[in-house]
Formats: sequence, C-alpha cells, structure tokens
Amino acid sequence: MQLGAAIGGGSRGGRGWLAFSGIAGIAVGVIVLFDTGMSALALLYVIGAYAIVLGVIAFSGAFVLPLDGGDSVLLAFTGLISVLFGIVIFARPGDGALVLLALIAAYALIVGVSELGVAIGGKRLFASAARRALVPAKAQTEH
Repeated sequence: MQLGAAIGGGSRGGRGWLAFSGIAGIAVGVIVLFDTGMSALALLYVIGAYAIVLGVIAFSGAFVLPLDGGDSVLLAFTGLISVLFGIVIFARPGDGALVLLALIAAYALIVGVSELGVAIGGKRLFASAARRALVPAKAQTEH
C-alpha cells in the first residue's frame, strides 16, 4: 500500500519516505516468512520487554496511586512478578515452547488475580475471606 501511494500518489512531499517504508516492510515480511525461528525469538524478546515495562509501571504505580495498603501491596506484587517474568524470558529464550507456554499461563494467572484483587478492593476481599474462614458455618447462616 505504501509503495502504491509513493508511486501513484498525487502529493510529491514524503514520497521517498513512503517508498523506503514500503520496501522495508516488504523486506521484513520476507525475512520473517523464510526465517520463522528468528521471528519467534524476536517475539519472545517483545513479550519480555513488554512484561518488564508493564512491571515497572505497575510497581511504581503502587507507590504513586492513591490505593489502600492491601491494594498497593498487590499492585507492587504484580509489578515484581512482571519484571521477573521479563527477565526470565530474556535470560532463557531458547527453552522449549511448552515451558514458555507454562510461564505465560502462570504469569497471566498471577497478574490477573492480583489486578482483579486491586480492582475489587483487595482489603475488603481479604477481610471477607478471613471473616468467612473464622466464623463457623452455622453462625453465618443464622445472620
């Protein structure tokens, strides 16, 4: 599309950049098509970088955002897990796809539960769970 716009476009300004961008896009597409191993490794690095950036933002948000104490702890935990996940991805990119899939699943589960706790109100959630655990079942039904 970019090459077509560069060749047939009515505007003269920016044609060189459109042509260069179009050719670069085609070159990257051809490389990925013929060297899928390299593109899978690049994808792992993108996932690792994303997790690290997300983790740093979440961890710093735990100290900046006006959250309850329990929610801040959960958000900081989410950030820490994200950064650790990203570091593992960068340190061991050649591990098998099954191991990576298990890491991604564990990461998504832990971060999802932590963020859900923050969204619901972690302090209330833990207090409610503790109250149910400490009060006998019969006493709960009487109220």
